[in-house]
Amino acid sequence: MAKKKTTKQEEIRSIVPELENLVKDAEVKKIRLKEMKRRKSKLFAEVKFLRKKLKDLLRQNQNRSSKIPKNEFSGKKEEERRKRRRMRGVSTVVVPDLNQISIPSEEEEDWQRMKQYSLDTDPTACRSEIRTEKIHGKIKCL
Repeated sequence: MAKKKTTKQEEIRSIVPELENLVKDAEVKKIRLKEMKRRKSKLFAEVKFLRKKLKDLLRQNQNRSSKIPKNEFSGKKEEERRKRRRMRGVSTVVVPDLNQISIPSEEEEDWQRMKQYSLDTDPTACRSEIRTEKIHGKIKCL
């Protein structure tokens, strides 16, 4: 019988630390649960506050909109405004086709310069910004 008592005592001794660990875990979980409940109540209070604030803001906005006249333009002014809108019609602005727009090449630039030079009727004018000099009665660009 002495052996049976010792084995039971050993079992109890081995169970005690496990029991203590379980008690500690339970205490930690109780603390976490209290913390979660506190957070939950705090969040519910915040939601309640925000709902009241939203309700008040919506009510204020509704009061403001009722004070502002809905139709500032009445009678003749409104008709004139409608006529002006109708008169505007479709825009006459031509939108260029992006496929046709290109950067001018050197040949096109040369052609434009030649056209400009041939259209220039003033014999004394020199297209370049280089100084001109009169030699033997003729004006020459230098």
